[in-house]
Amino acid sequence: MLKPPQKPLMAVFIPLLLACTPPSAVQAGDRALLIGINQYNDPAVRKLYGTLNDLQAFHTMLIQQLNFKEAEIRELKDTNATHDGILQAIDNWLVKGSAPGNRVVLYYSGHGDQTDDTNGDEKDNLDEALVAHDADLATRKNYVLDDDINLKIQALKGREVLVVIDSCHSDTATRGLSTVPYEDAKTPGRFAASAITRGGELEKAHQVEGNFLDPAPQLTAFFAVSTTQLALETRRDPRHPQGVFTGAFVDGANGKADKNQDGQVSYAELLDYIRARSHEYCQANNCPQGLDPNMEAPEFKMAQNFRDFGLANPTMPTNPVQAVEAIFPHGNEAGLSLTLERGDHTLEPGEPLRLGDPVHYQFRTGRAGKLVIFDMDADGKLTQLFPSATLPAYTPVACRKSMGLTDRVPAGQTLRIPDGCMGIPLSAQEPVGKGKVVAVLIEDESIDTRNLILTPPGAGQSGVKSTIVQIPQGEQWMTALRNRLDQVFHAADGTNRAVNWSVLAVDYEIIR
Repeated sequence: MLKPPQKPLMAVFIPLLLACTPPSAVQAGDRALLIGINQYNDPAVRKLYGTLNDLQAFHTMLIQQLNFKEAEIRELKDTNATHDGILQAIDNWLVKGSAPGNRVVLYYSGHGDQTDDTNGDEKDNLDEALVAHDADLATRKNYVLDDDINLKIQALKGREVLVVIDSCHSDTATRGLSTVPYEDAKTPGRFAASAITRGGELEKAHQVEGNFLDPAPQLTAFFAVSTTQLALETRRDPRHPQGVFTGAFVDGANGKADKNQDGQVSYAELLDYIRARSHEYCQANNCPQGLDPNMEAPEFKMAQNFRDFGLANPTMPTNPVQAVEAIFPHGNEAGLSLTLERGDHTLEPGEPLRLGDPVHYQFRTGRAGKLVIFDMDADGKLTQLFPSATLPAYTPVACRKSMGLTDRVPAGQTLRIPDGCMGIPLSAQEPVGKGKVVAVLIEDESIDTRNLILTPPGAGQSGVKSTIVQIPQGEQWMTALRNRLDQVFHAADGTNRAVNWSVLAVDYEIIR
């Protein structure tokens, strides 16, 4: 009996074997889903004009800055971005199309809204939602709820996930910073003709305790606005309308956020740039409730390079002093000034201190606020210079009154550290090398700063020995401080907004 030739059989069975292989096993990789909706089926939902431009700009940024490939990006536009279409795309493209170790990006540009919470997981009894193309505004039918998205995100374990949402009600985090009761917010007035909102007008501001997305170790999320604010798109150029938030995000990621000019864009730099651009837009266009973009991310992400998103070994600062630069690129709107003195001599930039030199700090601010000053030495050890048990905020009442000081530093007044109330001198000490003095001023009186500024045991009590607060794990402490300052709080005017704070960092060097 003749046997069939072996090679043709192999040629037949190998293709059949490949055809039966599960698609996910072959195709798993990095995945990005970009959703943009200008046109809505319900005539009651206002048309938008810039979301597809947003989508294209974000698409290009993914390729140029995060090295995504065209085949790894899928888009849903207008009529394709229905409730079922969005959830199916998240499930099939992002969840099933990726595997642990891959990068996953979800971007949305369109209307956002709130609707009644049906499962009791929201403390304000409201679910946040993305408004799909086929949504019904009157019944809230076909809204893509935050609960739905959270379930999908939970299925992405082991992936590095980036979520960017440019819509109203996108961020709902107050994180417990509020010290004022819930109040009704003002109904937004008319915006400038060059802008259009991405959500319905609000009747109330909702003080929310949770987040749009549940925190996760590998999840980073950017949101266009806080809860009581309206995301905007600008139509100054009728030929190219665009979301204010997305325009700033893309420009920042493309390099404009690199404040310290080190060739990298840290997550902290990116957030600061987006907020600064949003605030500039509101100053020029009279946004009734402001724009305060926010970021939800693990604290360790703040100093990482955004362009290294998802890499196993992202670029990080090489030492704690550089880490502080990456964590605190924030602006100096309060006009802070800080100079170092050796005795009566003011140090020029680059002029070193020698071991044992007496040191004073001269601080001045253009705005009143609560002040904290840190020193990070060349080894990364962090010292809180102000307030301390011997500085004006905690010294005996008589000394503070004689200096005309309260727990807030007045605008325009010069503060010299150490001074007559401190009782102990400061001097240049080991280790030698380059360090940094960081001054942070918090303007908002509504913010509870007790967890932001350390109070030494027994501070302000008579007979307590003069102390300077030493902080272990200084880089982690500064990262945590920055993270808390980025939080959105419920303000006395009934709105949710970001904390008003300024920072100034001054370099120094100690030599032998």
